Amino acid sequence: LHHVSNLYYTPGQGLLAEWLCANSCADKAFFCNSGAEANEAAIKCARKHANDRGITDPVIITAEQSFHGRTLATVTATGQPKYHAGFTYGGEMVRGFRYTPYNDADALKALVEEISQTPEEDAASGRKRGLAAIMLEPLQGEGGIVPGNKEYFECARKLCDEHGA
Repeated sequence: LHHVSNLYYTPGQGLLAEWLCANSCADKAFFCNSGAEANEAAIKCARKHANDRGITDPVIITAEQSFHGRTLATVTATGQPKYHAGFTYGGEMVRGFRYTPYNDADALKALVEEISQTPEEDAASGRKRGLAAIMLEPLQGEGGIVPGNKEYFECARKLCDEHGA
């Protein structure tokens, strides 16, 4: 038996979850059927964590030319307008995603700074904008074979730590 719904317990999956937790920083494991489903779960976790920090308008940053899956939220996370065509509502995809050039730490810093400021009209109505996550591929394959550089990923990690994302 290779995979069944998470509704059912399978001994092999339990053993793997135990091993993953013992050999990582995690204390739980969640198994998914696809990368898109895993990214959907990550998006929901990031938004929930932001909400728990009082952020009503959470923003997830992804890179231009990225690819994160084929569900509506993961297509939105994908930083390629050609994948958005035909899926908008009133010209918008799923709200709360912003894009930055890949491997450009200065652009990433500037975008995080912008996101960290709630527009006055939103603040007046009790809303708060903030960083929920930075979702990056270590190697972009959809936009060409483009490896991420160490400085860019260190910058992303530092920004997430500084902003509680």
